[in-house]
Amino acid sequence: MTPSPALLPAGPDDRPFLDAMLVEAAFPPGTDRPADPLGDDHVARYLDGWRGDVDATGPEVGLVARIDGRRVGAAWTRLLPPERAGYGFVAPDVPELTVAVVATARGAGVGRALVAGVLDLAAARSVERVSLSVADEVNPGAAALYRSLGFEPVGRDDGGSLTMVATLPRR
Repeated sequence: MTPSPALLPAGPDDRPFLDAMLVEAAFPPGTDRPADPLGDDHVARYLDGWRGDVDATGPEVGLVARIDGRRVGAAWTRLLPPERAGYGFVAPDVPELTVAVVATARGAGVGRALVAGVLDLAAARSVERVSLSVADEVNPGAAALYRSLGFEPVGRDDGGSLTMVATLPRR
């Protein structure tokens, strides 16, 4: 049995791991991965300028999951402007969620813990909604996880991925 992950705020020292997790999130198993995935501006924007959890009041939050001291997953939100919208963009005031778990820790509740933790942090900062994009046909398990955590479908992006939004409780 896999122990429960420790969830820690994502910081600047986590950036290389976040880069790796961004690639996993953008190109899940079963999809084509370009030679330089972080060279794609549409992917890179999810971490461009990421400073970690430095501003303890802003809408951008992030967590890194660790098991036995080893990083096994990460989730974070980014508030992207309309002119640089991401895959799950719905409005300029709605941060987009990115989440990924290393292959060896998938199916052990790490993703659920990360998403729930990020949603709790965002709600504590008065964020009203969080969006995401999921390639539900390639990754139906992730789509089911997001639904179970309160995300509802609101449409599909140009690439056919499902855009979902969670409305957070007011605090």
